Amino acid sequence: MSKRTGETTTSANLVARFEAGDAVMDYFKMPAAVAAGVEGRINVDMSSWMYEAVRAEAQRSGLSCQAVVKWWLSERISAEARRDKAEPAREQPTSRSMGQYGCGDDYYYGEPTF
Repeated sequence: MSKRTGETTTSANLVARFEAGDAVMDYFKMPAAVAAGVEGRINVDMSSWMYEAVRAEAQRSGLSCQAVVKWWLSERISAEARRDKAEPAREQPTSRSMGQYGCGDDYYYGEPTF
């Protein structure tokens, strides 16, 4: 329904209007669509090899880079949660101990060290 006129439209009319260059955004409830499910944002700087890996997977799978990163993070978080349920509590790695896992400075600025 258009906010301005109160009229309704069909998908065919909407496509025709869009292709004719007419404004069609009044037919969408954008604040609800944009904000749905967004709880927070994280900006991530990554080295070129990581970026290229994400980009390659996005191209291969037909997803956006953001979708690939969310998918991979979701898989990892789920795996960690399953592991934490199965294992007794363990000491969480600190930034100082991360080097022993191949996550030292070279991990962040160059090729992985595993």
